[in-house]
Amino acid sequence: MGALRVLLFRGRPIRSHEKKEKEIKKKKREKREKREREKREKREREREKREREKGEIKKKKKKIKKKKKKKKKKEKKKKKKMMMEKKKMIKKKKKKREKKKKIKEKKKKKREKKKQKKKKKKKKKEKKKKKRQKETKKKKKIKKEKKREKRKKKKEKKEVLGDRRAEARKEPFDSAASAR
Repeated sequence: MGALRVLLFRGRPIRSHEKKEKEIKKKKREKREKREREKREKREREREKREREKGEIKKKKKKIKKKKKKKKKKEKKKKKKMMMEKKKMIKKKKKKREKKKKIKEKKKKKREKKKQKKKKKKKKKEKKKKKRQKETKKKKKIKKEKKREKRKKKKEKKEVLGDRRAEARKEPFDSAASAR
């Protein structure tokens, strides 16, 4: 009775072939919906997978980037250290060179001083020698002069003596002559 009322309410009675068609349509719709749902789910899964992969790639990229950054930083640090070492070495070499130069200068000055001292000594010696030579010359001259003087005196004495002798010799003749 109830079924009849439903059928009456719907308008006209449903024939069996229509019922079958409706069931086929329903099944088709359900199949289609299932297929679409599966497709949608598949797409969703793939999207999630892609996103996950993208995220992982991103993570990987991030990791690689981080690694590269770290490497770069390390390289920079290494370069800086090397530069510092190089600078230190240059500074050390410069210092060493300066020290060497100073020592060389000191030695040169010492040498010059020694040379100057030697020169001074030589000059002094030369001066002394000249003075001595002068004095010797003077002494020799004086000696020569004295010798000459002595000779002169001797000569004069001889001459005087000779004159006296001559006179003495002359005198007896003179006295004899006068006696005559």
